[in-house]
Amino acid sequence: MRTEQVNALETELDIQFSELDFDFRPSAEQFKSTTIYMNIGLGQGFTKNTLSEFLIEEAGLDAKEIKNVVIEDNRSYFDVSEKLQQQVFYNIKGYKLSHRNLKLSLDGVASKRNVY
Repeated sequence: MRTEQVNALETELDIQFSELDFDFRPSAEQFKSTTIYMNIGLGQGFTKNTLSEFLIEEAGLDAKEIKNVVIEDNRSYFDVSEKLQQQVFYNIKGYKLSHRNLKLSLDGVASKRNVY
C-alpha cells in the first residue's frame, strides 16, 4: 500500500521503492522438538531455574529455546528443537558435576535405569 509520504520521499530522493512480500509464519520444522533426559535433579540441588541457567551457560542455549523443564529426584528432562539436540550433546559431553559424570539420553525409560 502506497502512501503520499512514500510517493513524496521517492520524488525527493529520486528513487523507486518496491514492495517486499514476507511470510512470517513459522515452518513446521521450527516446532519439531526432542526431549533430552539428564541424570541430575533435585537430589543434586537443581531446580527449573538453575537447570535452565546451566543449559544457557554450558550448552549455549537461549532461555526461549528451553521448553517444558521437569525436575525429578535424580533426573531431569526438557525439550529443545531437534536442530539444537546435537549442540546440547556436544557441549555437555564429558561434563562433571560434583564428581558425577553428567549423562544425557533421548530415552526416558533408559534414563530411569541410568543406562546412558
